Amino acid sequence: MRQYSNQIPRRAWNLRRRGILILTIAIVLIAADLFGSVLVAPTVVILSAKQRTGRMVLHNPTDQPQEVTIAFRFGLPSVDSLGNVRVLLEDSTYSDPRSCVDWVRAFPKKVIVPPGGEQTVRFVASPPADLPDGEYWSRILVTSKGVKDAPPKAGEEAGISAVINMIVQTAVSLKYRTGELVSELEVANVDTKLNEDNVEITADLTNKGNVSYLGKFNCRLLDADNKEINSISIDIAVYRSIRRRFVVTIPDSVEAKLPYRAEIAFTTEGRNDIPTVDMIHAREIAFERNLE
Repeated sequence: MRQYSNQIPRRAWNLRRRGILILTIAIVLIAADLFGSVLVAPTVVILSAKQRTGRMVLHNPTDQPQEVTIAFRFGLPSVDSLGNVRVLLEDSTYSDPRSCVDWVRAFPKKVIVPPGGEQTVRFVASPPADLPDGEYWSRILVTSKGVKDAPPKAGEEAGISAVINMIVQTAVSLKYRTGELVSELEVANVDTKLNEDNVEITADLTNKGNVSYLGKFNCRLLDADNKEINSISIDIAVYRSIRRRFVVTIPDSVEAKLPYRAEIAFTTEGRNDIPTVDMIHAREIAFERNLE
């Protein structure tokens, strides 16, 4: 799963020298792929007591060198008032019993990736002794910025020259696992609402296991004749407790009879972003809701 943080500080400064003004601006890009930046794979790095090392590949698809810095922060998904999911990154002083920030290292921590080139970053976990069974979490912060050519020297040309330095930050999930691992989800307080052009489904999701619940929310919307109106399948991650809102649209072209019926399932089957060997499966939770 890829995430972006808008907590990067902005820096701007002016340099005046013999009539030349050089302006460098740091810009935070939310949609990195649209503007070109370093791409990372995989989107989830999983280490364990049996395999304490892992790796990530940085790929630079742009036509200029990219300076990349690797750091670690703790952060869990949260939901805003509109139901949008985002990862809130805690500051470096934050402490959590499930954090592995302090005992995971990256090599190298800073590197310049050439145009069209790749760089492997390796991770090593050094957990404390007698760590309780379960999963421990961190976010790998991959910060990249273009390495620009040197600014014009004084006397080369009078006037104003602008150098724009774009900074992009990507947050990738890192998990460390040890001992017996259990994945279990509890679903409660399910609310459904039929609107003119969609159906809203809201539920409290609570993680009852000792690992993050990684699964999918599946929903089929059927009419009174059992004709499918629409369906959705959304990747979900539950670390502790979260109230999620899902929306199934009703296409304008669909002619359907009331009452509608929503077939809902929470399952750990069907994730394509995580290798099968790394999936920790839980029992499927499936139920129906009538809508009219």
